Amino acid sequence: MPLIPSQMLDAPQGAWASVHAWVDQQLQVQEAGIASMDRDAQIQLRISQALLAQSQGQWDRVSAPVERARRLQFGQPGRHVAGLLNELLAEQQARRHPDAWLHSAIRDRVLAMPWDEVGGVIHQLRQQLQAMQPQGVRQFVASRLDLSANISKGQASLGFVLQLMGARIQLHQVLPHREALVQGLDEAIARRPAPPPRAPQPAAQPASTGT
Repeated sequence: MPLIPSQMLDAPQGAWASVHAWVDQQLQVQEAGIASMDRDAQIQLRISQALLAQSQGQWDRVSAPVERARRLQFGQPGRHVAGLLNELLAEQQARRHPDAWLHSAIRDRVLAMPWDEVGGVIHQLRQQLQAMQPQGVRQFVASRLDLSANISKGQASLGFVLQLMGARIQLHQVLPHREALVQGLDEAIARRPAPPPRAPQPAAQPASTGT
């Protein structure tokens, strides 16, 4: 790592070049052994490839690993929703679309999904976007990743670097467009049935002490 993680958040692409090259090398090694990977590991590889392309600004290389990760998902929600933000943000950047396009695109994509399968996940995604704050991302990196980097003397694992890349993407690619994303999700949610109320849970019974 050429800089501490909190400095890497705002570092220019040139400062990331050696990091990106190292991550690419590590992912190529994993790709060579994909035949022996279980499904979870394959999903993680595809997600990592999409993150790398997004971090590099290679927008046309994001959708292919996202689609592969989606096909590998175990459940229907993941097959519809996994990588949705990565895909739409990459397309917006590649085509230089305004936020109005992003607003409509996420709304229309969600409305085309089977709501009974994805409704809960879409509500969670909306809540996560609404709760995301720039200062929270920065504090996480400064308090967690800077400390870890100091302990390891700047030597970082692949998982560590991918986590930092994800934080940088949140800060510089997701948060600037959060309003459009949330508004689009709100419109889609408003056109779908509300989730059924949870059934009341029975009161816990005191444990029997026996006689």
